[in-house]
Amino acid sequence: MTERIFVVGAGVVGFASGRALLGSGHRVSFVDTRAERCAELTDAGFESSTTLELDNDRTIIALSVPTPSVDAAYDLSYLREAVRTTAEAIKTRGGEHIVVVRSTVAPQTCDEVVAPLLQSILEGSSAKAHVASVPEFLRQATALEDALHPTMTVIGSPLPEVRSRLENVFGSLGGEIRVFEDTASSELVKIAHNCFNAAKISFFNELYVLAASIGLDGDKIANVVVRSAEASTNIDYGTKGGFPFGGNCLPKDLDGLIAFAERQGNAASVLRAVREINNSLAVLQGL
Repeated sequence: MTERIFVVGAGVVGFASGRALLGSGHRVSFVDTRAERCAELTDAGFESSTTLELDNDRTIIALSVPTPSVDAAYDLSYLREAVRTTAEAIKTRGGEHIVVVRSTVAPQTCDEVVAPLLQSILEGSSAKAHVASVPEFLRQATALEDALHPTMTVIGSPLPEVRSRLENVFGSLGGEIRVFEDTASSELVKIAHNCFNAAKISFFNELYVLAASIGLDGDKIANVVVRSAEASTNIDYGTKGGFPFGGNCLPKDLDGLIAFAERQGNAASVLRAVREINNSLAVLQGL
């Protein structure tokens, strides 16, 4: 079933997402406050406007606006403005619509920010808006290619009918679909996705510095480790939460490498954090 889709925010993520959905047969319009961006899209043959004017009683509105980091937190000012604009458009049009948050946000943002703001504006109106989370996993340099051929799409919504429609929409792009019956899990997946990558980079950077301190090539060592360690070859290894590692090898080698690093004048910050987290969980488990 084809859907009428509006993409609010036509930057890298919004355009790539909308372009991919357009290629799947859905009718897609882009909305962006930048007149020059809308002119570019219109000249390229895409439906685009600086205002959101709904032409259907049953649309999907994807919010793909920036949520930059400010003071170590997400700045939701663009998202709030997009939600207000969306709510006013829904109130004017009427009908029943799905508002999809594609922007990266903290867990519970859909429940505690987006949905209440929508409902406050729609109060007294017969129009309805259901909020869902479908985060993007697009790399800036290859955003369109990633959107056209996603490895995975994550959908979060408490409503079965909303989940079903979004599975139909995004499932047409291919790739694995994972569905949550809440929005917070979906929101957290996106952040954890990037933080896991950051943690891996940090671990191997620490290893690189340590190896270099004794004249070894850390890149060559890392290349072997990622192929020999079970945590790399078995994707489910270590993902059962709440259980500290035990046995002989992991605690012994962690302590040993930390001690060795200290002798080289290396703070071993990542390794120390690993030990601290594991020990704190062990205390909670009474081990």
